[in-house]
Amino acid sequence: METKDRRSQSRLKLDVIETHAPWQAALLPVGPFPLPGALLESVRPFLLRLADVLVKQQRLSQEVLFQVWKLSPQNGADVMSENLSRWPMELGLGVWPDRKPPSGWTEERMVDAAAAAFRGDEPELPSHRLLRLTADERERGNAADAMRGFGVAIECFSKQTWESISKSGSSLFVPTIKERQFQQADFHFPVLDRNSILAAGSAEQLDAWMCGIEVYVRASAEDKGILILSKLPLEGLLQSTQELLESA
Repeated sequence: METKDRRSQSRLKLDVIETHAPWQAALLPVGPFPLPGALLESVRPFLLRLADVLVKQQRLSQEVLFQVWKLSPQNGADVMSENLSRWPMELGLGVWPDRKPPSGWTEERMVDAAAAAFRGDEPELPSHRLLRLTADERERGNAADAMRGFGVAIECFSKQTWESISKSGSSLFVPTIKERQFQQADFHFPVLDRNSILAAGSAEQLDAWMCGIEVYVRASAEDKGILILSKLPLEGLLQSTQELLESA
């Protein structure tokens, strides 16, 4: 799959990830985050127009979350701080549906995380906090655009309300969590990478993991890319995105 930004004349190539129909998945490889300026000039318009297609053409509601464990001054923390008055947020929990449930640190996990960091890999953390924007949808879109390229954003698009998505997430994930502090998070939300998608055994399992989300877009440091998982036909969405890019 390819898309092209006419202004930068850059081609973005998406790698297809095999999964269970009707779900489709692809990864836009970008390397480590934050993205350098030249690459960001191509990736940011692509993600902006994709969001436009999903919100304005497909009539889906956009939710925006930030991966707390990736925030740093280099990865958008300063931008977030500057906009706190306009970006009210709530703190919740990200859950990897194909991995161990959230828990506290143990000595073994600390050793494993240190070894991964030494190798240059993403450490496997015992828990993953998320911030969800509670501003109106227009401001959520503005925030998503401002934070693209830092490697911290998760965007989801759905016909379902956030309340419905959150309720499904809690029903799915809380029974798997043993520690009370993690059971009582304000919300529980799926965090996936390429391996998670490959681990799904069926379309029904993906349906459950996605909690009513129809399109899921995550800056995935684990994959060094932008992960897209869609229950809508991905080729059609990308074609519409390309048309918007060419008309800009």
